[in-house]
Amino acid sequence: MPCRHRHLPLAVDDLGVDALALSGHKFYGPKGVGVTFLRRGLDLLPMQTGGGHEGKRRAIHRLLQAIPQLIPDTRITGHPQQRLSHHASFLFAGIEIQGVLMGLDMAGIAASSGSACTSAAQSPSSVLTAMGVDPVAAAGHLRLTLGRSTTAADIERVLQVLPPLVQRLRSLSA
Repeated sequence: MPCRHRHLPLAVDDLGVDALALSGHKFYGPKGVGVTFLRRGLDLLPMQTGGGHEGKRRAIHRLLQAIPQLIPDTRITGHPQQRLSHHASFLFAGIEIQGVLMGLDMAGIAASSGSACTSAAQSPSSVLTAMGVDPVAAAGHLRLTLGRSTTAADIERVLQVLPPLVQRLRSLSA
């Protein structure tokens, strides 16, 4: 039987839509591409708040500033300002990240080494390699994602646990 594609009208005014999000891969577009419509004047609450601490900056700024200061040979991946407000991504030279992930997990801290859709993959991130990151360096990739329940104490806990963990793993691999 031939495939018959059905098109849905997306006239937001006719539909009475205030907010609309479309994911490109759902209609044969590239993954990671999409569109969001927000009606002008729509008052939205932020997904992540947090912020009276650290000079009223987003909570992720604390991670982005402190981790490279506390852990030598660390590189932040992605653009310094044009980034998701709840996503921090780092490359730690000289280690494979699996030991870090296990240590963080044992400390009750959830983290990942890949994108959310490929977190079980053992190969280097295709996004990092597309950015020109060497596959050996990509093996030291850590992704931290904050949520609405993330607190300043959670951030401080990461900063307490992560630096000695990376240092210990680096000394073991030396």
